[in-house]
Amino acid sequence: MDRPNSYTLLVHEALHDGRFVVTNASSADVPIATLFVGLVAEQGAVDGDGVYRVAHRDAATTVSLRVVGIEFFRRSVDFIPKGHHAGVKFEGDDSDVLRAILQRHEKPWQVLLRANVVSGRRPHEEHTQAAHPWKPIAP
Repeated sequence: MDRPNSYTLLVHEALHDGRFVVTNASSADVPIATLFVGLVAEQGAVDGDGVYRVAHRDAATTVSLRVVGIEFFRRSVDFIPKGHHAGVKFEGDDSDVLRAILQRHEKPWQVLLRANVVSGRRPHEEHTQAAHPWKPIAP
Protein backbone atom coordinates (compact mmCIF):
# COMPACT_ATOMS: atom_id res chain seq x y z
CA MET A 1 0.00 0.00 0.00
CA ASP A 2 1.31 3.46 -0.86
CA ARG A 3 2.00 5.71 2.12
CA PRO A 4 0.72 9.28 1.92
CA ASN A 5 3.11 12.25 2.00
CA SER A 6 0.97 14.01 4.57
CA TYR A 7 -2.15 13.80 6.68
CA THR A 8 -4.78 16.55 6.91
CA LEU A 9 -7.49 16.90 9.54
CA LEU A 10 -10.37 19.34 9.25
CA VAL A 11 -11.14 20.47 12.82
CA HIS A 12 -14.82 21.25 13.44
CA GLU A 13 -15.11 22.01 17.14
CA ALA A 14 -13.60 21.67 20.59
CA LEU A 15 -15.55 19.55 23.07
CA HIS A 16 -15.83 20.30 26.79
CA ASP A 17 -13.97 17.10 27.71
CA GLY A 18 -10.78 18.21 25.91
CA ARG A 19 -11.33 16.32 22.67
CA PHE A 20 -11.82 17.79 19.20
CA VAL A 21 -14.25 16.74 16.47
CA VAL A 22 -12.30 16.25 13.25
CA THR A 23 -12.72 14.89 9.74
CA ASN A 24 -9.86 12.96 8.16
CA ALA A 25 -9.38 14.80 4.84
CA SER A 26 -6.36 12.63 3.93
CA SER A 27 -6.00 9.94 1.30
CA ALA A 28 -5.31 7.33 4.01
CA ASP A 29 -6.22 6.42 7.58
CA VAL A 30 -4.49 8.59 10.21
CA PRO A 31 -2.84 6.41 12.88
CA ILE A 32 -2.73 7.16 16.58
CA ALA A 33 0.54 8.88 17.67
CA THR A 34 0.66 11.01 14.49
CA LEU A 35 2.27 14.37 15.20
CA PHE A 36 0.53 17.36 13.60
CA VAL A 37 2.90 20.27 13.05
CA GLY A 38 0.98 22.84 11.00
CA LEU A 39 -2.30 24.67 11.47
CA VAL A 40 -4.08 27.05 9.10
CA ALA A 41 -7.51 28.67 8.94
CA GLU A 42 -9.04 29.40 5.56
CA GLN A 43 -12.30 30.72 4.17
CA GLY A 44 -13.63 29.61 0.85
CA ALA A 45 -16.64 28.51 -1.14
CA VAL A 46 -17.62 26.09 -3.88
CA ASP A 47 -17.82 27.87 -7.23
CA GLY A 48 -20.25 27.19 -10.10
CA ASP A 49 -18.05 24.34 -11.38
CA GLY A 50 -18.22 22.53 -8.03
CA VAL A 51 -14.60 23.35 -7.16
CA TYR A 52 -13.70 24.58 -3.67
CA ARG A 53 -11.76 27.84 -3.92
CA VAL A 54 -9.95 29.50 -1.03
CA ALA A 55 -10.85 33.19 -0.72
CA HIS A 56 -8.85 34.04 2.44
CA ARG A 57 -6.16 32.15 4.33
CA ASP A 58 -4.49 33.05 7.60
CA ALA A 59 -0.75 32.60 7.91
CA ALA A 60 0.20 29.02 8.78
CA THR A 61 1.00 28.42 12.44
CA THR A 62 3.51 25.86 13.66
CA VAL A 63 2.08 23.57 16.33
CA SER A 64 2.96 20.32 18.03
CA LEU A 65 -0.13 18.15 18.59
CA ARG A 66 0.18 14.38 18.87
CA VAL A 67 -2.92 12.17 18.53
CA VAL A 68 -3.18 10.15 21.76
CA GLY A 69 -6.81 9.04 21.63
CA ILE A 70 -9.40 8.42 18.91
CA GLU A 71 -13.09 7.70 19.38
CA PHE A 72 -14.96 6.48 16.30
CA PHE A 73 -18.62 5.43 16.64
CA ARG A 74 -18.24 5.38 20.46
CA ARG A 75 -15.28 3.00 20.36
CA SER A 76 -11.60 3.62 20.96
CA VAL A 77 -9.67 2.86 17.78
CA ASP A 78 -6.06 3.09 16.58
CA PHE A 79 -6.72 5.23 13.49
CA ILE A 80 -9.09 7.80 11.99
CA PRO A 81 -10.57 6.24 8.82
CA LYS A 82 -10.10 8.39 5.72
CA GLY A 83 -13.11 10.56 4.99
CA HIS A 84 -14.71 10.03 8.42
CA HIS A 85 -15.37 12.08 11.56
CA ALA A 86 -13.89 11.17 14.94
CA GLY A 87 -13.39 12.55 18.42
CA VAL A 88 -9.66 13.09 18.93
CA LYS A 89 -7.58 13.76 22.04
CA PHE A 90 -4.30 15.57 21.39
CA GLU A 91 -1.21 15.73 23.58
CA GLY A 92 0.77 18.96 23.51
CA ASP A 93 0.71 22.52 24.76
CA ASP A 94 -0.79 23.79 21.50
CA SER A 95 -4.30 22.48 22.25
CA ASP A 96 -5.06 25.94 23.64
CA VAL A 97 -3.83 27.53 20.39
CA LEU A 98 -6.16 25.27 18.40
CA ARG A 99 -9.08 26.11 20.73
CA ALA A 100 -8.45 29.87 20.37
CA ILE A 101 -8.31 29.68 16.57
CA LEU A 102 -11.56 27.68 16.50
CA GLN A 103 -13.25 30.36 18.64
CA ARG A 104 -11.91 33.17 16.46
CA HIS A 105 -12.85 31.58 13.12
CA GLU A 106 -16.44 30.44 12.88
CA LYS A 107 -18.10 29.09 9.72
CA PRO A 108 -17.54 29.52 6.79
CA TRP A 109 -13.90 29.35 7.98
CA GLN A 110 -12.18 25.96 8.12
CA VAL A 111 -9.35 25.04 10.48
CA LEU A 112 -6.89 22.46 9.12
CA LEU A 113 -4.09 20.51 10.78
CA ARG A 114 -1.24 19.02 8.72
CA ALA A 115 1.28 16.27 9.48
CA ASN A 116 4.13 15.42 7.11
CA VAL A 117 4.92 11.72 6.95
CA VAL A 118 8.41 10.29 6.86
CA SER A 119 8.17 7.47 4.31
CA GLY A 120 9.41 3.93 4.76
CA ARG A 121 7.92 3.23 8.20
CA ARG A 122 5.47 0.50 9.12
CA PRO A 123 2.05 1.85 10.25
CA HIS A 124 2.66 1.20 13.96
CA GLU A 125 6.07 2.93 13.70
CA GLU A 126 4.69 5.94 11.85
CA HIS A 127 6.79 9.03 12.35
CA THR A 128 6.13 12.57 11.33
CA GLN A 129 8.46 15.49 11.06
CA ALA A 130 8.15 19.23 11.31
CA ALA A 131 9.88 20.17 8.06
CA HIS A 132 7.45 22.65 6.50
CA PRO A 133 3.87 21.88 7.49
CA TRP A 134 2.30 22.87 4.16
CA LYS A 135 4.66 21.16 1.73
CA PRO A 136 4.69 17.36 1.40
CA ILE A 137 7.94 15.52 1.98
CA ALA A 138 9.26 13.86 -1.17
CA PRO A 139 9.05 10.04 -1.04
